[in-house]
Amino acid sequence: MKNFFLKSSLSLVLVASLSVSAQSWKKQYESYVVDGQHEKALQYLWSKTLRNTRANEYVQRAVQMEKLGLHLSAIREWGNALRSNPRLRVAMEGFGQAAIRWDRLGSVNSLVKVLNSSGMNSSSWTPAFQLAASLNALRNGSTSAASKWMPTTRGIMGIRNIETRIQAALHLASLQVYFGQSSQAIKTLSEASGNENSSAYGALRLQSARLYYDLNRFTPSLEQLVNLPRNSGSWYQGVLTGAWSAYRLKDFNLALGQLLTLHSPYLDSKFSPETYVLESATLFQLCHFKSALRSLETLREKYKGVANAIVRFKSSHSNASSRVNAVIGYARGDSSGLSSLDSRAAALLMDGLLQEESLMRADRILLQADEESEKLDKLIPKSSNALWRRLENSYAAELKYAKIEAHRDAIRNINRKLRIMASDIKTAIENASLVELEVNTKLRERLIRAEVPKKVEVDFEADVKNGYEFWPFEGEYWRDEVGSYAFATTSVCGEGEL
Repeated sequence: MKNFFLKSSLSLVLVASLSVSAQSWKKQYESYVVDGQHEKALQYLWSKTLRNTRANEYVQRAVQMEKLGLHLSAIREWGNALRSNPRLRVAMEGFGQAAIRWDRLGSVNSLVKVLNSSGMNSSSWTPAFQLAASLNALRNGSTSAASKWMPTTRGIMGIRNIETRIQAALHLASLQVYFGQSSQAIKTLSEASGNENSSAYGALRLQSARLYYDLNRFTPSLEQLVNLPRNSGSWYQGVLTGAWSAYRLKDFNLALGQLLTLHSPYLDSKFSPETYVLESATLFQLCHFKSALRSLETLREKYKGVANAIVRFKSSHSNASSRVNAVIGYARGDSSGLSSLDSRAAALLMDGLLQEESLMRADRILLQADEESEKLDKLIPKSSNALWRRLENSYAAELKYAKIEAHRDAIRNINRKLRIMASDIKTAIENASLVELEVNTKLRERLIRAEVPKKVEVDFEADVKNGYEFWPFEGEYWRDEVGSYAFATTSVCGEGEL
């Protein structure tokens, strides 16, 4: 009995000693965190958790890494935390949000298996993780799982980080549209944007406008675009959507005003052949036949070399990886990969390709991975200790996989985008021929009937006060006024005698 008592006492002393030691290093770690010394906090945390890392310590690692901008590497720690404790909701939500923000869904499948094995029903998953799992399922062709795991709009509104909440709303809206819930998708986008008009919310406004347009609700579509600022990356596509909405509402002056903006010299290198067909069709509605024909001539002259440039680009970059490198290099200021192409055609080609979001996302991840590799090289001690090397290799593997995945997605999407662009040009030229036929038919009918367009006086001073102003860019123009242009004219379809 005495020996048992002694052994028990020694065990208690040892446990107490370890507990005090743990409390001691955690106090030091918390001190670094409170002082904002996140590099020291992370390095100290690594050193104390190398051998045996608990779930909450993986979480602490992830939090400190995100504060240091090591976002891709932090995804690995969020996943490790969830594997260590599948019921740790902070880890589940942390992984879900990071995966959504960076579109890094590669490890979702394995984590779903972990959660299922733990007995957790998908209804008890956090909203961000539900969304990540749903997106991944749909991309892998499992529509039933995607539908089952899709979160509610209310669920993702609880995400505090603005960038993540915006991305979550866009992803959820796309899922809702896929499953035939367009009205709910509009509600999701509306709740996420609220009354905010800053550029960060531009993509939400654009998607809302597009959905309203698809539902033939053209006035609400235009109302969304009023709140789309010019410094948003979605602005150009927003103006184009506005032009189509105005055309469908038969507000031809507004449509022409939007098109005048899109055709300004500052935006000359934007790939959008359909704008000239829309402009010609709008002028045709007002019986400005000669102007309509000029728009079609501009279309053919501007895009005749782009179709050929697409063929030559694919030929000179027969390797898919080479195409990605050429486009990303161009985005970073290196146009050497396009030396064989006409400069104007090349600029239009590259703009069209860079409108593909996946390419910009790939560029973002590739840059981020390289930046994190450099930071980790400075943060992780140079030691022969196998545990440090294992830690270093685990992050290197995560970053390598992120780059491979981003590059693979870019390859798939760049080939798809090239096919779409070639089709867009072909369709625009075909539509141009149809509009041209209509114009020439109308002109021939007038000649046969010996009729001329009626003369209409336009009070430009009054129209300018009403917000309309015609400006054909003959002379100087100002970049800061792009988006404020308008068009003042009226229908001349009435007929008089020759």
